[in-house]
Amino acid sequence: MPESPILSRTHKPAAWGQRAFAWSLHAGNRLMRGVAPERKDRLFRMLSGRVLEIGPGAGANLPLYPRDTTLFGIDPNRFMFRYLREEAREAARTMHLLNGRAESLCLSDNAIDAVVCTHVLCSVDDLDAALREILRVLKPGGLFVFFEHVAAPRATPLRFLQRLLRPGWQKAGEGCRPDRELWRALETAGFSHLTYEHFRVPWALAVSPHLAGWARKPGGAG
Repeated sequence: MPESPILSRTHKPAAWGQRAFAWSLHAGNRLMRGVAPERKDRLFRMLSGRVLEIGPGAGANLPLYPRDTTLFGIDPNRFMFRYLREEAREAARTMHLLNGRAESLCLSDNAIDAVVCTHVLCSVDDLDAALREILRVLKPGGLFVFFEHVAAPRATPLRFLQRLLRPGWQKAGEGCRPDRELWRALETAGFSHLTYEHFRVPWALAVSPHLAGWARKPGGAG
């Protein structure tokens, strides 16, 4: 048997707001699957081996994973796990669930072939620390796939709206920041290759700007 990449599991008490947020993501799974599905499908076809999804939410992505992948999911909201297990049964998949945060992944160094983040990096408290952790747990040459909503261009009405809504948005969305310039952090994180595209989705005005792409950890064959 290959060595488990899991170092530990940590479970912390969750507030009623986390329970409500978990339910809302479960109710919105169909909507989330309809966000630029062709782009997301192309990215997920790149995945293989041991795959860690950070912030899998209520399991909207589970049907997209290639059948030969071994799935791990880490989320700070343990109330998500009920819905994740339901979605896993429907998709005939298994996801090993861990309670933790992106800034401190309870996984060994160089243990994971690919890491996936979709609509989660907007909400981490320390983005740079989360990216360092992603690089740490990835094997040399490992793949990082991301699909996120991001800040609108500076000095635009939409960017002003995002900044205006941010305080209330963070409280309602478990820390979600609608005006985070994710691409700037990715460009300086230390990946050996980075490719991404900006695009818009035709609804949810404040979070319509999106960024999708992939990156690789330095090292590995080729």
